[in-house]
Amino acid sequence: MIKDQSIQEKKSINTYELENIDIWIVKDNWLMWNNGVRNKLWLENYSYNSLLEKSAFKRSEQAKEKWNISHKRNIWDSYYDYNKINNWFKENWIDCENISRITHSESIWWWIYNCSDWECSDELSESIRETFDFYMSEKWKANNAHYRALTQKYFTNIWLWISVKNMQNNSYK
Repeated sequence: MIKDQSIQEKKSINTYELENIDIWIVKDNWLMWNNGVRNKLWLENYSYNSLLEKSAFKRSEQAKEKWNISHKRNIWDSYYDYNKINNWFKENWIDCENISRITHSESIWWWIYNCSDWECSDELSESIRETFDFYMSEKWKANNAHYRALTQKYFTNIWLWISVKNMQNNSYK
């Protein structure tokens, strides 16, 4: 849970300029899938948060530039350096409460999808659904960090940011 949510917007304006995509269709699907799981577990619904959007935007753009996504902030960092990620959030004005030693999580991915239509929102949503299903498949596994993040009772805010890179022949990453 982010401290002092009263000063933060729950949903921002559509700052995306992705050709052929209505990003709010994709974002609404992501929120619906997450909250569908949370509702079955009697957990509070997630809502979007504009500060998380800004943070996710920066991380996504960095990944697009590097052509790679990782939790690492620097190449020499350990894979998931909690303190570095925590500092990243603080540098981006995100101050998370520490409840029972639980503060925040970061889930990342990359995927390739194809679309030759004039409107690609459904294709992008289907691609992202595969990632969501992967996160859900972790439920009974020893390493289930993504599943735990989606179902963490103390978490109430999320954001989804997507940077799309046109590869070629109607393929996008």
